[in-house]
Amino acid sequence: MDSFTFPHFPCDKSTAHFALFRNVENAPSLRQRIVKVSTMPVPVGDSGARREDEVERDAVNFAFIDARLITSRTHLRTAIHQALLASVTPGAMRTRGVHSEILFNLNPTNNITESFKNFGLSDKSTSLLVVRIGPGASSFPSAASCHSAPRPVLTHEQIQSQVRELMKDAVIGSIVPLDDPEQGLASVTDWGAVKKLFKLNTEPAVKSLAGKPEEEHVVVDKIVTSAVAMKSVMQ
Repeated sequence: MDSFTFPHFPCDKSTAHFALFRNVENAPSLRQRIVKVSTMPVPVGDSGARREDEVERDAVNFAFIDARLITSRTHLRTAIHQALLASVTPGAMRTRGVHSEILFNLNPTNNITESFKNFGLSDKSTSLLVVRIGPGASSFPSAASCHSAPRPVLTHEQIQSQVRELMKDAVIGSIVPLDDPEQGLASVTDWGAVKKLFKLNTEPAVKSLAGKPEEEHVVVDKIVTSAVAMKSVMQ
């Protein structure tokens, strides 16, 4: 379990908590839950149905990312940052929410459906990066503006622990440190699939490193991360 902090964004979007899940066992049922939530009508009034729907929405209110196509911590952070930037820029959002906007920014094209297909949860997903955007610790300088009423002070670690439990309730799998040398992201990334998706197999800078996988991976990571960073400019 890890976090990125973005103190220059509104406090309700100042932190991105994320975890890498390996050996995911419930991808099909989790995907069905997400689809069901996305089609739920918005109940009117303070009814029991409304409260139940809100609980279910919150239970799957994450970005579920197929980890095979994520090349580095910087790649993930860049996509999250661009999604947050779109969420605070009038008219910039291309999807319904900041979590789906992360998937959109990861994809090399502007096709929203394609971005979900390429980077989102599928029935065959076994490795997931799960991201939750939310407020940071209530002791952050900007936190007071997020809450109209006083609340108990929560530390960053306490908030992170709460989010971790929500993630574990949603995903059946093992949380692995992103930088773990044996089980972390480096062992999950499918570099062949990344090169195919971003059409890099004929890229001279990549071709010149044939037979040098470590050097090639560095170059590919820089290319795809730059593509994410530049996507909003190129639209």
